[in-house]
Amino acid sequence: MGKPNARERILEAAGKLFHQHGYSNVGINEIIKTADTAKASFYQHFSSKEALCEAWLESIHAKSEGWRLDILENEVSPLSKLNRYFDDLIAYFIASEMRGCPYTNTCAMVESEGVMKLIKGHKIALRDFFKTIVEEEYGPSDKVTELANQIFLVYSGAATEAQNIQDLWPIESARKAAVTLFQAYENQG
Repeated sequence: MGKPNARERILEAAGKLFHQHGYSNVGINEIIKTADTAKASFYQHFSSKEALCEAWLESIHAKSEGWRLDILENEVSPLSKLNRYFDDLIAYFIASEMRGCPYTNTCAMVESEGVMKLIKGHKIALRDFFKTIVEEEYGPSDKVTELANQIFLVYSGAATEAQNIQDLWPIESARKAAVTLFQAYENQG
């Protein structure tokens, strides 16, 4: 396969740099140098650093959606799908050297309306993923939606704390809490 085009190289370089150093700690010149491209190429593909950030977040979202769809399409129980999500989250944290969620990290650094819209959309999609899993087991209802919201918040807090303390135990504990919430729902009915 040939060398990626300039747009792909810029996106890849920006993604690595944003994830390693944070959006506000990376300049356009550093991205251009890392991508081995010209400034004119950068501006041919992206009108600004914020536009690049939006494209980066969109690409991560597409990969995340594919990953979650793979989990949902698996012919296993909803509880097994929930457990697999947390297994995969642990693997992601290890692979990313405990850098955490790029959306959460970027949200703390960027106030752009376009970026914030993408962050909110990604978080809603993730909450909807948990809702789909819970609905597979219990059917749709307001109580099921609330259960999915609780599982989302358990996940979100665990991901933040795992990054903060650079350890996986928050995710492992969150899995246990999510499973407990999921299983306890049967007894509420």
